Amino acid sequence: PRFYELFFANASSYSSLSSAAVSIAGLIPTTSSLGVMVVNDEWVTGSPFTWKSSTAPAYLSPHQVAETGASCTGTALVLLAAYRSVGIPARIAGCSNEYKNGAWVDDDHHWVE
Repeated sequence: PRFYELFFANASSYSSLSSAAVSIAGLIPTTSSLGVMVVNDEWVTGSPFTWKSSTAPAYLSPHQVAETGASCTGTALVLLAAYRSVGIPARIAGCSNEYKNGAWVDDDHHWVE
């Protein structure tokens, strides 16, 4: 429900799913994970989502990603949750190895389609 509250108004203003998806992807880095809450009569925002290399798979929930940052895997999971919360069909894709300098190396990467 939280992602729906954070992103639906923005997503619904676009005429295509693709445009809405691009807009949400641009909002993720500046969005507070918990939105805004009132605690003891004071406005409190959640932590922003940040990208941090080499943190997967330890931090995968949207809350963990917001609190600690995440690499491509955690970031992809947050974006996937945001898209699906507003009705944008999405899936995670990835690869386990990469071909670099003439050899296969263990360098996984994940993204949202």
